[in-house]
Amino acid sequence: MRIEHAFDFGHVTLYDLYLIGEAHFGVHFGEAELRATLTWAQPHYREPFGYISVRTHDHSRDLSAYRILSEYTHVLASLAVVHPKGDPYRIGELERKIAIRYLKIALFDSTEDAVAWTVQLVKNARAQPR
Repeated sequence: MRIEHAFDFGHVTLYDLYLIGEAHFGVHFGEAELRATLTWAQPHYREPFGYISVRTHDHSRDLSAYRILSEYTHVLASLAVVHPKGDPYRIGELERKIAIRYLKIALFDSTEDAVAWTVQLVKNARAQPR
């Protein structure tokens, strides 16, 4: 499966085991944007899936948005955050400390590494009895 969707704040591509989302340059990404992404994606997945957030154009992120992750833990297996240019302000580490309350999260420098990690976690989650 490969389904692409454009939002006014960014774009999302769905794959069999995960989705990849990337916000547009200059966008403030908060609870409304995270909820819109997950609400749109959830019907496409009958089993747990992973979320890969690529932060190429990351401008502003509301970390309190992660509190809504508790509403999706039954279908969301993991969150991978990719900072292709590194994370000089250590925002990713702060995100990890917040989001880990709700699900497995890891930080990556490359999308390829994030995909490999996500695929493994999602396959493990799907193998568990529900």
